[in-house]
Amino acid sequence: MPGALFGLLLTLSGGALALWAHRLVRRYSLAQTWRKVPAVILKSELRISADSDGTAFIPEFSYAYTVDGVEYQSSVHTHGRPLNGDREQLARTLVQSFPAGLRVSVAVDPEDPRSAVLDTGVPELWIAVRRLGGVLAAVGVLILLFAAARIDA
Repeated sequence: MPGALFGLLLTLSGGALALWAHRLVRRYSLAQTWRKVPAVILKSELRISADSDGTAFIPEFSYAYTVDGVEYQSSVHTHGRPLNGDREQLARTLVQSFPAGLRVSVAVDPEDPRSAVLDTGVPELWIAVRRLGGVLAAVGVLILLFAAARIDA
């Protein structure tokens, strides 16, 4: 029975992880088809967060754009960073690529102009996390099936 419980937990947590990452990847994919409008970067900075898991280097952006004469602000971006390399340097390079005052294009949701995305690249990390979650969920299902077969035997 402990195997079945482990399999269930692995299936649920892997599935949740995959769905969470899928939302970010899907937003990137959808934004590729949205209308592009001019924008200006208002803030571009690197947030450093340290905890028991280590140090995270998080690029943060905000930008302003106008749709049909109405000005909006957003901070959503595609979280694009390569998986390989020095995380701090990659994050710093990304922030330096989008300095305050830079004129860029952002993708605007055609159904809700309050929703826009700054394309900072393909979210490779979240694609990998989505795959990992799927693998964990699949392994959990296999453990559940194996545990069920042992109970029936």
